Amino acid sequence: MHTLIWISAIVGAYFVGSIPFGYLLCRAVRGVDIRKTGSGNIGTTNVMRLLGIKGALLVFVLDFLKAFIPTFAAYHVGGEIFGLCIGVAAVLGHDFSVWLKFKGGKGAASSIAVMFALMPWAGIWAMAAWGVTVLTTRYVSLGACTAAAAIVIYSFFGDISLIYKIIIYIIAAVIVFMHRSNLGRIARGEERKVGKKS
Repeated sequence: MHTLIWISAIVGAYFVGSIPFGYLLCRAVRGVDIRKTGSGNIGTTNVMRLLGIKGALLVFVLDFLKAFIPTFAAYHVGGEIFGLCIGVAAVLGHDFSVWLKFKGGKGAASSIAVMFALMPWAGIWAMAAWGVTVLTTRYVSLGACTAAAAIVIYSFFGDISLIYKIIIYIIAAVIVFMHRSNLGRIARGEERKVGKKS
């Protein structure tokens, strides 16, 4: 595939990933800048503080799709490496949105979406780990970190190429790093649980 096409597609994936759905939805529904409330993050967990579970779920789905669709399309059009490049670009766009002065979410939904697009079973494994953790602990952020750990464990047992394993380790590390403040609040008993009123 021509280099110019690769570069254009990667830049396009970054800009699509940069769409700040959490910020836009909170502005539209509540007229509030989500960056100035709660944790200041535009992702699912902080959206839930303003819009509840339904709003958070909508943002999760939108953040998932903006990474899944470009990655899935790129993988089936240009192959494994092209799909990886597009997926990473979409996740970076979400975490460092050009529209929000290179600040953004924490990459959980978009990262899991990339797993689903490239390695469906890894994605299912991660989503299951996330779901079980959230249902049992009611911490969305802890669910994201558990999902990250789950895909790392999966990489040791699944039939996965070396390049995929490297990407899995990077994505997992980024997810945990981006949620470090949430983990600190959980340790201090300050993190808000799903369904808990402010």
